Amino acid sequence: MGEPDPGARPRGRRAQRSGPPAGHLPRLVWRKLVHRRATFLRAEARAADHVAPSHPIPAGLRLEVLGPGTFDDVLGSSPHLTATDLERFRARPSWCIVVRDGERIAASSWMTSGAVEVDELARTLPIGAGEHYSCRTWVDPEHRGSALFGHMIAGYAASVPPGDVLWGILLERNVASLASLQRIGWRATGWYRTRWVLGVPRRTEGRHEPRPLLPGRP
Repeated sequence: MGEPDPGARPRGRRAQRSGPPAGHLPRLVWRKLVHRRATFLRAEARAADHVAPSHPIPAGLRLEVLGPGTFDDVLGSSPHLTATDLERFRARPSWCIVVRDGERIAASSWMTSGAVEVDELARTLPIGAGEHYSCRTWVDPEHRGSALFGHMIAGYAASVPPGDVLWGILLERNVASLASLQRIGWRATGWYRTRWVLGVPRRTEGRHEPRPLLPGRP
């Protein structure tokens, strides 16, 4: 007898068992087409509770805060920023903290308020009086490891009333940003989640007492 043909179709009972396990296809359709979700942590700190990074901004770099008249300077320096973002920032009170390396923008981070559209969650977050929402942060890979994110946020915190609250949302897997914020005083205070079922978003959220963003890490 020759070797069995690996390309031959199985017969009989083997044929009945050759397809996907029972329930596999419906689960696959559910995961890929019917159901998906996004979850973000909420993190925050009062302006007065911010701690500046332990070492200064590297020589040759300088921190600036830009207003609406110079927002266009930032476009093109960050892959996280679009022309639509700039339109939204101009439509409400917003500021951009940048770190310049000469005339080049090496890092940027935005603070805004009002009703903030969060496309990733298909919802709008209300930012109340005395609150500053942090978003669209970018640090050029060449300058990472210099605590520029922490310098931008702590520097901005020093410019607003001490009782104001700075906050934002982050993915749990974004460990580098969580670590940077934890070092300057931010803590986890809640979460936001959106589930899409048949394309319809279902939004939930929760708040809790402040806790470390990364337990067990300084």
